[in-house]
Amino acid sequence: MLARERRVTLASGRSFQTPLLVPSISSAGFDRVAVEGGGTEPESARWLRLLSTEMETALLVSAYDIAHANLPEHDEILENFAGTIYAKPEILIIDSGLYELVHGPPPRKGCRLPWDRRAYETLASRIDRSCGALLVNYDGYDDDGRASFATQITVAREFFAENSELGSDLLIKPEQSPGHLEVTDLVASIEDLQDFDVIGVTEKELGDGLLAKLTTLATLRRHLDKGGIEAPIHLFGSLDPVLSPLYYAAGAEIFDGLTWLRYGYHWDATIYHGDIPVLEDEQLSPPELLQMTATLIGNLRTLRALSERMRQFAGNGEWSVFGPRIGDRLFDAHRVLTASMGE
Repeated sequence: MLARERRVTLASGRSFQTPLLVPSISSAGFDRVAVEGGGTEPESARWLRLLSTEMETALLVSAYDIAHANLPEHDEILENFAGTIYAKPEILIIDSGLYELVHGPPPRKGCRLPWDRRAYETLASRIDRSCGALLVNYDGYDDDGRASFATQITVAREFFAENSELGSDLLIKPEQSPGHLEVTDLVASIEDLQDFDVIGVTEKELGDGLLAKLTTLATLRRHLDKGGIEAPIHLFGSLDPVLSPLYYAAGAEIFDGLTWLRYGYHWDATIYHGDIPVLEDEQLSPPELLQMTATLIGNLRTLRALSERMRQFAGNGEWSVFGPRIGDRLFDAHRVLTASMGE
C-alpha cells in the first residue's frame, strides 16, 4: 500500500496536508448566468462566490478564467490577493488553462477564447507573489501537444524559474498524444523531477481501464521513491468518493476535479443531482437554486469527511473506514491490483 499522510512544504514556503481533495472551478462546459448589476458569468463562478466560505482547505482555478474575467475578483488575484476569497483556502492551485482551451468541453454559451503559452506566462508573471499559489506548467508543446519527457522537464524548469516565488506542479504528459503515460520511458529522467514541488498526471492518461490506471500510478510512485523524489503525485481530473481512495492507495496524494459541481455525493458514491431529494427523503418542492446550493454544500462537506477517512486509512490500512457500502469492494479492487503486480 502506497497511501501516505504528510505535511508538504512548497519552495514558496506554503504548506498543506495530504491527502488533499481539491474542488475545481472552471468555465468549461458550464452555462453563463446573469450577474447582479448586469452582465453574465459562468455558473461555476457563481457557486464559487456563494460557497467560498466552505472551501477552507484547497481550491483549483484556471489561468484562462482569470485572464478572461470568468471568475469573481479575478483582478485581485493579480494585485491584492490577501483581500480575496482565494485567500481563504490553505492552498490555491492555478492551472495553465489548456483544459478550457482544448481538453475540456466548450462553454455552453459562447466559444473558446484565445489562449496560448505566451498568454499564460504573461499572466503568471503578474500573479500576486504573496499568494504562495501552486502553479501548473503549460502542458501544450507541438501542434499535436507532443514532447519528449526531457523536453517537458526542460520547458517546465524554465517556466518555474521565472516564477520561483510560487510552487511548481509539473504535469507530465505522454510523449505520444493521444496516448497513455509510459513510466518505463520516464525512468531515465526521474532524477530531474527533484526540481519540482509536485508531480502531476491526468487520470485519463494513466491507462486504458481502471486496473491499468492503478498499475501505472503505483509504478510511478515506486520509481519516484526509488529515485529519492519525495514530491507528492497530483492526479488531475479525479475527485470521486469511490475511486479517490483506490488511487490514494496506489500512490496519489492530491486529487482535483469538477464532479462536485456536476454531480452529487451520496451513499458514498457520485450520482445525478436530481436523485438526491428522493434518496435523502427531502421535500421535493424547494426551488432548484436552493436544492443545488444544499447539494454542493453537502458535496464539500463530504470531501472533508473523505479526506479524514483517507488519513485514517493511511494510518491503519483498514478499508472499513470507507464505510459498509464500499469498504469491502475497495478492498477487493485493491487486492486485484496487488495480485496483478505480483505482491
